[in-house]
Amino acid sequence: MKVKKLALLLVLLLVSGVFVFAEEENVFSKYDQSLGFYGNSTGMMGISYQDWNGRLGYQVTGGFTYSDDYAFDVYSYDGENVPVDIFSYNIGAEVFYMLYEDSYDDWLAGALYVFGNLTHIGSINTDITFTGTTITPTEGDPYTEYSASGETDPYFTPGIGLAVGVGFEIVLFDHFSIPVEVGYGGAWEFSSIVPVNGGFMAGGGFRYRY
Repeated sequence: MKVKKLALLLVLLLVSGVFVFAEEENVFSKYDQSLGFYGNSTGMMGISYQDWNGRLGYQVTGGFTYSDDYAFDVYSYDGENVPVDIFSYNIGAEVFYMLYEDSYDDWLAGALYVFGNLTHIGSINTDITFTGTTITPTEGDPYTEYSASGETDPYFTPGIGLAVGVGFEIVLFDHFSIPVEVGYGGAWEFSSIVPVNGGFMAGGGFRYRY
């Protein structure tokens, strides 16, 4: 019974804290939405929309890249199949809980928060085989020319990224928001349980609050 009463008291304190925070006038309640750019090392990157509702907040982020230019250093890939991204995209969501916020006059404010995010990532790839051919000129030393000798049909590679950690949002002049986040996370392709990358992650961006 004592445990139930304690749990109920904690819930009431949390709920009341959220409502009290919401009633206080600060830059995050006055300009609770923002739009801009965000990216992190687990695959979430692109145009970002964020919204604070009291101590609770969320953001959605999405982006894509497309390129058919395979101009990169091929000297290390002689005779190997090299996967190349033709088109890649990501769409993700992040939730926040604000631990503390403060402001200095009207030009500087900040908030400390914890976060968790989940990102769906995908790419259309092709495997290219590069082959080196030795050229012997009539004058000078022999050299090697590298060219694409084979290419597979495009294939789809889906994946997922997730992370948890701590963030700090700096707001300049009530509107210019600079989020900085650190934590731990990773990214996985659906075809394997071994992560593509994992461990320490970092993220950041620039948004305009309104």
